Amino acid sequence: MSPWGNAIPDGSSMQRKRRPIVLAIGLAMILASFAMIALGIVRLVDAATIPEDEVVSRGTAGTTMRFEHDGATSAQFTIYIESNSSTSSVVDRQVSRISCLVELSDGTTRTVSGANQSTSTQINGTASIGTFTATSGQVSVSCEASDNTPYNLMIATGGPRLPLSAFGLVFGGVGVLLVGIVLTIIGAIRRTVRVPAPT
Repeated sequence: MSPWGNAIPDGSSMQRKRRPIVLAIGLAMILASFAMIALGIVRLVDAATIPEDEVVSRGTAGTTMRFEHDGATSAQFTIYIESNSSTSSVVDRQVSRISCLVELSDGTTRTVSGANQSTSTQINGTASIGTFTATSGQVSVSCEASDNTPYNLMIATGGPRLPLSAFGLVFGGVGVLLVGIVLTIIGAIRRTVRVPAPT
């Protein structure tokens, strides 16, 4: 008779065994989650720093930044503020105060306003004000701040650096980690199984 009151066939026995396959899957998921989180953090750090070789000009609000685009085709550029604050709400207010006039080599102009962009990409105080496309030749960018503060600005090649994949890896890694922990616990807990008598 088993401890639970069920009859056990002659010769068979009850043993407590782990679930090795479930345990192995759980441990593998935990290891994979560490790799995902680490890769996500690396990408976040990379997105937080704009390489110097991508910066084409620096200046302040109230001055004119100039650079030469020597590409054979038009290219996208992004204007950023390098804020001395890392508080998101403060940087957002600073971005909304800045408006820039972009003048291309062919004489055409366009306005880039921090208040009008749909989303400002912001990491560690560096936030996008807006983007523009420039043709080959000299480009002049004159920015003004509504509060007359000489905010530090820069222009870099390409669009805003969106670390969406980095956040996806970090949050996805956390999810995989939680599932892996649950499976590891389930696999490590011994369950009672009936072992048939040897024939």
